[in-house]
Amino acid sequence: MRINNVVLAKNFEEVTQYLANDTENNIIIGGWLWQRMNRQQYDNIIDLSELSLAYIESDNETIRIGASSTLRTIEQNNEIKKLYNGI
Repeated sequence: MRINNVVLAKNFEEVTQYLANDTENNIIIGGWLWQRMNRQQYDNIIDLSELSLAYIESDNETIRIGASSTLRTIEQNNEIKKLYNGI
């Protein structure tokens, strides 16, 4: 993979702006393994790590798991253990 620029996104509006301008040459990263094997060139790699997406929130009806939550965090969450008898 060839990269011209790495963008550390500060908010979702910035991500949307990059993607709206060019979806072919801009890509969101996360879990780099498959992308390292890719031979495509990208103008911008958009890093979402600063957007606070590692969370688990729950109320009486739902559990919301953020996109950056680790499997270990999900496994150890008390609400998930209680509702699903552990994973």
